[in-house]
Amino acid sequence: KDLPTTIMRATAGFGSLLVVIAFAGFGSRVGLGALVGLLVSLLNFAALRFLAGRIVSGGGKQGALVGLLMLKLGLLAALCFVLIVRLGVDGFGFALGCGGLILAIFTASLLPAPPEPVGEES
Repeated sequence: KDLPTTIMRATAGFGSLLVVIAFAGFGSRVGLGALVGLLVSLLNFAALRFLAGRIVSGGGKQGALVGLLMLKLGLLAALCFVLIVRLGVDGFGFALGCGGLILAIFTASLLPAPPEPVGEES
């Protein structure tokens, strides 16, 4: 599979493990925060994957897509603020849940590169 799909799957796996650890080790408040953090990090990476894919492939106006990328960043910051400050999601748990994405990126960087098809020159 492609690298972004591998990262998404690894994020779901690592994040789920971190959510279970949060519930078991710190209780339901931190566990729920970790679950919310995992969901936010998955949605953020999916949006980043979509927009970056459009920018790289040249589909659409690249300036507008870069603007959407910046808008996504601002919306992510606002969402995190609302979740933690206004709605009271546990910040430690939230950060723990987001840690699944970090672990996935580190792990994916350690995977071997896929072999090049036979007969193609670089």
